Amino acid sequence: GDDLFCWRTEFFAKYPGDEGTDWQHSRHMAIGSGLPPVIATEPHERYPEIFLTLAVWTAFTDATIQSGCIQFLRGSHRDLYMDDLKPMSWDSARVNKFLWNGEKRSLFGYDSSEIEIDTTWRSKGQDVVSVEVRAGQAVIFWEATMHASLGNTSKSESRVSFVSRYVPTNVRIYPHQDKLSEYGGEVDLKCWSPVLVSGVDLYNYNQRLSCKGMTD
Repeated sequence: GDDLFCWRTEFFAKYPGDEGTDWQHSRHMAIGSGLPPVIATEPHERYPEIFLTLAVWTAFTDATIQSGCIQFLRGSHRDLYMDDLKPMSWDSARVNKFLWNGEKRSLFGYDSSEIEIDTTWRSKGQDVVSVEVRAGQAVIFWEATMHASLGNTSKSESRVSFVSRYVPTNVRIYPHQDKLSEYGGEVDLKCWSPVLVSGVDLYNYNQRLSCKGMTD
């Protein structure tokens, strides 16, 4: 649609020797808390049964097989592999117990096995697509698509990316929380605000703040 918020952005860096990132997908982007940070107030006309957040994964450096490019499980947006509304425990020292084709992978200190619905999907290695991109190129995908990344096996090439996430303006963002607890840290949301990047906001569900924390 035309009316869009950018509601979340993140940098991801993978240095030489870093392990791969384990598989994940999200209908709600709860990330271990059990609290959905985004809730659609109207069903999507094409995807009435699932809510989808659009992600734009932009490469700041070349992302290759060797440096740890992003991967997707083909067609996985049609099925539910994990229930991201279930809480996950976090441990900064955790290495995920799952291997993918013999490669050790982790999920930023979380254990995705705690929210898996069915583990048989891990046998679908033939359906994995590795997407190599050059610096400045971007990959656009639904967060409901299973995605991961390879480990960085290069000797000297770091892989740096920037992810921005978008939702329609009819979505309520962080409706059940005033603090965000993820990855062992906590952020106060009182100065958080989505950015209107396209169209207009006819719903006024979400607070809109200037850079000084004042209401627009």
